[in-house]
Amino acid sequence: MGIGVEDIRRFEKRGQVISSKITSLLPDIKFDLVEMDIVSIDQGKDIAKKNWKEALKVFGAIYSDNSRTNEERVEGAIQASQMLVNLGRLKQADGILDGSLRLLSKISDEKAVLLLSAGILEKRAWVADYKGKSKNAITFLNKSKEIYDSFGLDLPLENEDSKSTVEHFLGRSNFSLGHIDQAILHFESDLARYVSLSEKGEPRPGGEAFNNAWLARCYIHKNESEKAHEYLDKTFNLFMEEGKLNNDEAAMAHYYLVNSEIALIEGNPTEAVVSAKKALEISATKEPIYIKGGIDAILVLSIAYWQIGKSYIYSGSSNTSS
Repeated sequence: MGIGVEDIRRFEKRGQVISSKITSLLPDIKFDLVEMDIVSIDQGKDIAKKNWKEALKVFGAIYSDNSRTNEERVEGAIQASQMLVNLGRLKQADGILDGSLRLLSKISDEKAVLLLSAGILEKRAWVADYKGKSKNAITFLNKSKEIYDSFGLDLPLENEDSKSTVEHFLGRSNFSLGHIDQAILHFESDLARYVSLSEKGEPRPGGEAFNNAWLARCYIHKNESEKAHEYLDKTFNLFMEEGKLNNDEAAMAHYYLVNSEIALIEGNPTEAVVSAKKALEISATKEPIYIKGGIDAILVLSIAYWQIGKSYIYSGSSNTSS
């Protein structure tokens, strides 16, 4: 017999609190604002596919450059905050977003203000979600979604990804609150976008994979094991494709993490240990290094060993059970 779904939810909530407390102890990342060749947001995004810290330097330079327009600087702040979230610096990300609001107040172009505000709200939601403050995240997300929806078909192409992220995170935050059916609607909506892009010859396997993985989580929490495995099985090749296409080997950790969570609920702690260890190894060794993914894997390992009747101690590159 597996661990109960409600028990898993309690563990997940505790895990979010623990993860937030751990990351709050991390020192701020000081990105040297040395003189750089002329850089752009697009250049930073390309670098971000391989190295978040290097991308942070680019976005930080744009944000701090007084010679640039306020619109450019706010966009730099938005992108820098994402790199900081990825690197586990939630407080520092919030600080940069606070700074972006001061610049936003100086912009007169109403359309630019609305779109940048939606982007800031989206990143606020990331921070809130990672802190386990799901209700706050949903508030930010709904405000962002309202802005994007107000543009209808006139929404600029460069804002489509942010709108997609809002939809995905509405799923995640609703899932965290136990609103599983509502979460499914958001994940299915976001998944449909990525499937459509793939059919048009513009594959985004990472987007497809993450939505399928979260749908697997949803259905195992509804005690629909067969459907959960159907969605999870779809993610393996998609994550592999993402690794090849965007040099993101770390994405595969999410497959093993979800597999381990499903194994726990299905009463197979030994399988959970095997998969969680793979998730932890990938999170710790494959670029880009994703701190939260590693913490989540450690939490699942702890629960699985507890089910087996052993204790688990993680110590950097090595880990032991007793």
